[in-house]
Amino acid sequence: KRMHLGSKTLPVTARHMSGDLEYDAHNLYGFSEAAATRLAVEEITGKRAFVLSRSTFPGSGHHAAHWTGDNAATWDDLLWSVSGLLNSNMWGIPLAGADICGFQGDTNEELCARWIQAGSFYTFTRNHNSINSAPQELYLWPTVTEAALKALAVRYSLLPYLYTAFFKRYVQAMDAG
Repeated sequence: KRMHLGSKTLPVTARHMSGDLEYDAHNLYGFSEAAATRLAVEEITGKRAFVLSRSTFPGSGHHAAHWTGDNAATWDDLLWSVSGLLNSNMWGIPLAGADICGFQGDTNEELCARWIQAGSFYTFTRNHNSINSAPQELYLWPTVTEAALKALAVRYSLLPYLYTAFFKRYVQAMDAG
């Protein structure tokens, strides 16, 4: 069952001290946290930072990658991951992904095989699940292993293009201020 936008958080009709609606400002804290973390890591290390957050806001891609949060090992969540990642890209977050094979609940062989085939084309790709769920490493089922090897081979062939595209985006963003 999908929860409404205001579940487990402030009501979306709440007003902040500034007068802004919670609906309009919900993930600004996550945005600010990602920006501060990226700047601090880059200042300390002198290198480009990798920051991953599920609390993002339009433009967060300047500072952090996004993952869609604790999804479930269901066909519906595989389907929802595609639109969620496309939306992230449209909101200025080029590096985004969902937990492949699902985070909560136990996956199955067919779902995991199809998810790695789709997930290998997420810009941020990882298989990750809850400690309370059954193991779902890609080598556990022969059909999933075969699907993963083929899909990830294509992904690896695209990495030079993806890296170059991300680097160009990073440089453009730095030039823009």
